[in-house]
Amino acid sequence: MNTERFTPEYFKPRVAKGVDKLDEKNPGWFHDVNPDLLEMDSADACILGLLYGWYFSGLRALSVTDGTEFGYNIDFEESDCDEVRSEAWHTLLVLWLDVIDEKRKAS
Repeated sequence: MNTERFTPEYFKPRVAKGVDKLDEKNPGWFHDVNPDLLEMDSADACILGLLYGWYFSGLRALSVTDGTEFGYNIDFEESDCDEVRSEAWHTLLVLWLDVIDEKRKAS
């Protein structure tokens, strides 16, 4: 179990890459996400689920094959226990909520 892989520092560059992809393909996307409904561990309530109806529909719309590279998902092979997965999902959630808040304030 490699818990240090799932720190904010690990996820920040991936989330930044995901934000860039959303900004490119879906400008203003952050206005379409209800932060109260965001659940990164849910295929229909994750960032892509809320924007595109389902995680995999979002991947297709963005022409992305690996959501982990973009901070849309966690690496399940590296997160081999429920506690690690829960912490990883929470870290991603906080990072995405921060991005949404920052982008809304800047617009």
